[in-house]
Amino acid sequence: MVQGGASLHLVLCCDWLSCCGAGVAADAEVTTMMMSSNAELHSLNTGRPPLVAMVTRQLRQMLFRYQGHLGTSLIVGGVDVDGVHLYSLYPHGSYDRLPFLSMGSGAAAAVSVFEDRFKLEEAKLLVKDAVTAGILGDLGSGSNVDLCVITKANVDYLRGYDQPAIPRGLVYVGGRYRFKPGTTALLSSSVTPLSVDQLPE
Repeated sequence: MVQGGASLHLVLCCDWLSCCGAGVAADAEVTTMMMSSNAELHSLNTGRPPLVAMVTRQLRQMLFRYQGHLGTSLIVGGVDVDGVHLYSLYPHGSYDRLPFLSMGSGAAAAVSVFEDRFKLEEAKLLVKDAVTAGILGDLGSGSNVDLCVITKANVDYLRGYDQPAIPRGLVYVGGRYRFKPGTTALLSSSVTPLSVDQLPE
């Protein structure tokens, strides 16, 4: 459902509802955490789990109130008594309800993968490829693919599902890449001894 670097962009609002954000990380995090609290309060007051549409409406109203000054775009997905829902919310409060969507700076590259290959039964691989396209097409989109699969039976949160920004065959160690031995072929080697003259201080 979402990609992130070291920061966590995906918040489980309640048992069967998740919200993730793009844009200003602090705005996205605080907005989703507030909605998580509101959803829990709603459950305690009514004795029923919140509907995805209710949480989405509260988020839309909050974003509209700030007129786009909260720099976050959100995706809300979940399962409730009315079925499966997926919404995208824009910073000024408008929304879309679609079977697939993407938000953020890598959205154009990601949605092109969705439009080309969307099939419900292949969703995990498709989402991974779409998020990877967004990551590789935009330097500000982080490096990790995180997935959240929500069904009526359970919620599977797959943190670090893939790391497409780290090239295969390379090991990242302390600020530089080191190739594993045997990764590249050695054609020839030459050692030239150098004489070093030290100057007195």
